[in-house]
Amino acid sequence: MPPVCACFCSSVDTSILNEKHQAPIHLATELNNVKALEAMGRHKDKVDAMLGGEHGRTALHIAAIYDHDQCARVLISNFSACRRKACANGFYPIHEAAKNASSRTMEVILQWGETNCMYTREEMMSLYDAEGNVPLHSAVHGGDIKAVELCLRSGARISTQQHDLSTPVHLACAQGAGDIVRLMFSMQPQEKAQCLASCDAQKMTPLHCAAMFDHPDIAEYLAAEGTDVNAKDKESRTPLLLAASRGGWRTVIALIRLGANIRVKDSNSRNVLHLVVMNGGRLDELAATVVNAKAQKDLHELLNEKDSTGCSPLHYASREGHIRSLENLIRLGACINLKNHNNESPLHFAARFGRYNTVRQLLDSEKGSFIINESDGEGLTPLHIASQQGHTRVVQLLLNRGALLHRDHMGRNPLHLAAMSGYTQTMELLQSVHSHLLDQLDKDGNTALHLATMENKPNSIQLLLSMNCKLLYNYRELSAIDYAIYYKYPEAALAMVTHDERAQEVLELKSDKHPCVTLALIAAMPRVFESVQDKCITKANCKKDSKSFYIKYNFDCLRCPPTAPAEGGHHGEGLLQSQQPLPLPALNVSRVFSTPGAPRLLSLPLEHSLEQEGAQSIKYDFFPYKLSQRKVAMRRKELANPRWNPEPLKTINAMVVHGRVELLAHPLSQKYLQMKWHSYGKYFHLTNLLLYSIFLLFVTCFSTELMCFMHEHDRNKAANLTQVDVTDDPIMEEETGFQSDRRRHGRLDGLEIRAAPMPPMPLWEMDDMNRFAGTPLMYACSVIILIYVVINTIRELLQLYQQRGAYLLDASNLVPWLLYSSAAFTVLPMFAGVLREQQVSFASLMVFLAWFNLLLFLQRFDRVGIYVVMFLEILQTLIKVLLIFSILIIAFGLAFYILLSRGNHLSFNNVPMSLIRIFSMMLGEIDFLGTYVQPFNLIQDAEQRWLPLPLTTFLVLGMFMVIMPILLMNLLIGLAVGDIESVRRNAQLKRLAMQVVLHTELERKLPHFMLEKVDKMELIEYPNNECSRIGIIDTLFRKWFCNPFNDDEMDSITDGPEDIFSEELMKTKQKLKEITTALETQHMLLRLVVQKMEIKTEADDVDEGVSSKDLKPLSGGNSKWTSPRVRKKLRAVGRSYSKSSSM
Repeated sequence: MPPVCACFCSSVDTSILNEKHQAPIHLATELNNVKALEAMGRHKDKVDAMLGGEHGRTALHIAAIYDHDQCARVLISNFSACRRKACANGFYPIHEAAKNASSRTMEVILQWGETNCMYTREEMMSLYDAEGNVPLHSAVHGGDIKAVELCLRSGARISTQQHDLSTPVHLACAQGAGDIVRLMFSMQPQEKAQCLASCDAQKMTPLHCAAMFDHPDIAEYLAAEGTDVNAKDKESRTPLLLAASRGGWRTVIALIRLGANIRVKDSNSRNVLHLVVMNGGRLDELAATVVNAKAQKDLHELLNEKDSTGCSPLHYASREGHIRSLENLIRLGACINLKNHNNESPLHFAARFGRYNTVRQLLDSEKGSFIINESDGEGLTPLHIASQQGHTRVVQLLLNRGALLHRDHMGRNPLHLAAMSGYTQTMELLQSVHSHLLDQLDKDGNTALHLATMENKPNSIQLLLSMNCKLLYNYRELSAIDYAIYYKYPEAALAMVTHDERAQEVLELKSDKHPCVTLALIAAMPRVFESVQDKCITKANCKKDSKSFYIKYNFDCLRCPPTAPAEGGHHGEGLLQSQQPLPLPALNVSRVFSTPGAPRLLSLPLEHSLEQEGAQSIKYDFFPYKLSQRKVAMRRKELANPRWNPEPLKTINAMVVHGRVELLAHPLSQKYLQMKWHSYGKYFHLTNLLLYSIFLLFVTCFSTELMCFMHEHDRNKAANLTQVDVTDDPIMEEETGFQSDRRRHGRLDGLEIRAAPMPPMPLWEMDDMNRFAGTPLMYACSVIILIYVVINTIRELLQLYQQRGAYLLDASNLVPWLLYSSAAFTVLPMFAGVLREQQVSFASLMVFLAWFNLLLFLQRFDRVGIYVVMFLEILQTLIKVLLIFSILIIAFGLAFYILLSRGNHLSFNNVPMSLIRIFSMMLGEIDFLGTYVQPFNLIQDAEQRWLPLPLTTFLVLGMFMVIMPILLMNLLIGLAVGDIESVRRNAQLKRLAMQVVLHTELERKLPHFMLEKVDKMELIEYPNNECSRIGIIDTLFRKWFCNPFNDDEMDSITDGPEDIFSEELMKTKQKLKEITTALETQHMLLRLVVQKMEIKTEADDVDEGVSSKDLKPLSGGNSKWTSPRVRKKLRAVGRSYSKSSSM
């Protein structure tokens, strides 16, 4: 091999691995290139024979795998390769040779060990790999009889056990290698008895292994060699029972012929018939074999034996649907009315798993008519069970065979159980045959509607309501909707409150727990009520640009039903709100209160959970609404007002109280409030606005007249003072309040200083001004202002008495009080003929607050009100931030006061003035030249300012410029307008809440007959009808002061993607339903054709129905909507329930 030798002459690296993790020595061995290996052997000092490649295998491992004996000989002789080096998987080369049936390579390894006197054959045969296998185990795994024979000749013992105590005989029997078993027994007969009796970790003998994998020839051979055919494993199974449990029917027949005991039972007390039936064995062959074995008597005794659960073989045949086995068992004499420990018969099993043909065979038997109405331990008949599991064909069969409508131990009929499980087809079948089942009660007084609601089955609820079931109360005075709200089942509630025909009846139900369903839905399940609102908005089924197109708004859901006692004596306290107006901050607070210990799901029995809670089981607070008729009468007596009525707009107010902003923002709620506004609200609010505008006009006139008088007085006083001879006498200067020119003009260090003009003399120092004679216009304005202040002060006091703490918590109420106080202090001295300086201050405050209050007054108008609320939101945020960062204002204010107060800087002369100056500097008025540059260069100015500490001053000024005008101002701007969309949305919702409060106050004060005339139950709009157009003035008014409610928002509500998805989903479900029906029909026809042609298949032996593994357990909390926190938006679900038909 010249190329190989040339490579070694070039000092190549032989340890480099290729992509397959192979070195040159590995590749040469795999290719069986002996010459290349011999060439490498001449340079063995440069080649590592123990180098590991893929999985850590050396070249000797590869030679053993591919049975390259010559390569193995070269590796051992030339490279001195180690035979006892394991690969990464824990296998030695001899194990690889034995496992891969490489007998020649294994012989090379064994011969070399004997020749060099290093390892004997026995030692090599006793090497354990990582799994505890010796080479004989590996040879048996490989299945090469030559390798096994070589191992046996080399001294391997057939009784050697691996880690799981399995011998090579166990492995050979499991593999069905009968020739290897015979070879081992023939070569080592002295080990045969020990191997036959040896057990692995599961206490299984070799016969168990052969029976487990259905090797009857090996089983017969082992039995002939003297093994115990009735030996038991760890689970007390004999080879016969093990073969039957694994479906080894040939071995079962062979073992019975060999005399195996068929009376033996396993640890579950199951005999061979149990296991054969459970695994679909052929009982006819088994019975024939038993008869031939003269054990027919034992077979008859096995037919009715029960296992640990009390089930006979007929029970398992019924459960698994093995028709042939069932037929054979009945033919052999099995009893069909045996009961298990739960008092269930085979017919109960067949009904539970939907075995139609099995049920028919049992009913066709001699005692079939006697078992059709038998009940189990819970009082359930086969008809109950089949209805509970939704097996419609079985129910039909039982009804046709005369099944009676018994009740179980809970007093429930089959319709109750079908409704609880949600099987609507079964319900329709039962109702069509026995219509009287619909409104029957169980022992707790629950109807089928109650039970379907408790189990959260919306399809059952829809069907029951469509069948015109009665909306009854149970013995706990609760209706079905009460349970849906109590357990917060949105699907069940949606099915009831969005039903096409019965929704209004459900909403009018009343009970002690939920006196008003509408308010309860708003408090507990707002998404459900949102679907109710969606259903109340309908559009005409025509083109949107047609003149006949209309939008209809039905406001029934926004009105609570009357609180009169319901039929049958079931009534509840009316949800009447107190007369206290709702505070606006309630919009931001959730008023849902959970009761400690309240069950979240049906984890406890319903009766137990309700008994524990008693009167405290309501999960939300309706206290503001709970006023009975007796309390209303008492309240009227207390107020001495027989016309007093409870709080109106209960539904809308409940949305505010519980913070249901999505319900307030719904188009139906907005249109309802808009209807209220157009009916009476705008007239009262515009009147109020007009009155306030008159008050504002007089306030402005009074302030203007007052300032005209003040200017005239100042001019007259100045003219009088100019006639006085001003001297340098300080006494005269002190008396007159003026300085002489020499005192007013002076010099300091050569700089001319000009004093500022003196202000006018204060009014309280002028004795001649104590008596004041105002103009008639000022007196008229004062009278009107005072009257308005007195009236509104009384109104505010009444509101304070009504609202109490809520009034004090509302910051907006502070503005009217400040306005009325400042107005009173301004105009009252006018009537005493006195005018003082404080009146001017109060007048300025009065004017500002009057106009600012006008801004707050505009909040109740939609178009402009939204901007006012946004302004107040941003103002609130700004004040909060400024309160936090006022620390920086104080820090810089004190710093500049210390640095500049000695430099004759008037703006930093004291601490308060310094803080105000810092605040103005933060807004951009730094005055860098006049305050810092000129004093630094000592440029003369009128105030002679200078910088005592210039370096520190400019350093602090630099920090101020970076922190305050740049960082802080940009932060304030970002906080104020950064999330403007969120601010706008919150402002819109707060404005809606304010509008609710205003309408509530108006309706409380207006006469009831007036409200009846202007109120509407529904509203129909024709957007394309020219006759419905409004005038120009009304158009302008609506543009500026009305609700921006347009058709585009309605399009997004009624024609959104959820509607499209819902419609497409319903079409797909209908198609699937049709396809399923067609497939079932074709299946039945095909089955009849096969029966006519007498074609037998294994599928014919298995009945229809569900598997025992796939049977769904019944539970009360099977809904995925178990918590409001994980509940998604259910509006589309509500529409789908209202449109879908029962599946």
